[in-house]
Amino acid sequence: MNDKIFSFIVIALVLGAAAISSLDSFYTLKSVYYNIAMIALVALAFERFYKHRKKKKQFNG
Repeated sequence: MNDKIFSFIVIALVLGAAAISSLDSFYTLKSVYYNIAMIALVALAFERFYKHRKKKKQFNG
């Protein structure tokens, strides 16, 4: 994944979390958004880790 796309996704999730947290009465929306954001960030972390390991194997192998 391109670094610009990765940075955009992370910034969008963080800014979205800031906007969502200011809503007082939308507890269901908050929990859904936070769950989706958490899943997206974990998926991005796994993708980055996989690319790092793959690059490291090619360099050593």
